[in-house]
Amino acid sequence: MVDNPMSADYLKNRAFDKKYYLDLIEKAISENGHMERKDANDLLQNKLPEWIDDKQRKIKINKLLPELRRKNRIQNNERDSEPK
Repeated sequence: MVDNPMSADYLKNRAFDKKYYLDLIEKAISENGHMERKDANDLLQNKLPEWIDDKQRKIKINKLLPELRRKNRIQNNERDSEPK
């Protein structure tokens, strides 16, 4: 197998589909029982494409969490920043 540096760069810059990120959050919550907002940020920070800046990453995560709440996949038991 030939080592192709373009493939590594492609993987770093490729965005996954939304379902991938939603599944990551749900899996982490099911394994840990709960998740704080900081944990969600940490989980997704290195999964999002490298070309997305910090502000865009925050916006992306801000859109994912409410989607899970609206679908009753997660529940917010304390503050808005801490989905459980």
